[in-house]
Amino acid sequence: MIYTGVKDGAHYIGLTSNLSARYSADEIIKYGVTPLLENIPGRNLARGIEQNLINHHGLENLSNQINSISKTNQAGKHAGTMENALQYLNTHLPGWSK
Repeated sequence: MIYTGVKDGAHYIGLTSNLSARYSADEIIKYGVTPLLENIPGRNLARGIEQNLINHHGLENLSNQINSISKTNQAGKHAGTMENALQYLNTHLPGWSK
């Protein structure tokens, strides 16, 4: 699952297989955690989706500390993953880049 929330006053984009294990019910409310995409077929695809969203917003504008996929690997060994993730986003989350 790809989710969003607000951490330290800035938006956060995250990836988890179990939201209730990652956050308590109170934390979900406190941080405004909202699922964006669920049931993504594969961990690598999910990482690519998370990274495309981070790239779109800019890591420097988010409370995320690191990229899900390094800049080097985005253009290298995960280039196909990034492209597949972009297609998945466009299909399953229309208007995501606006």
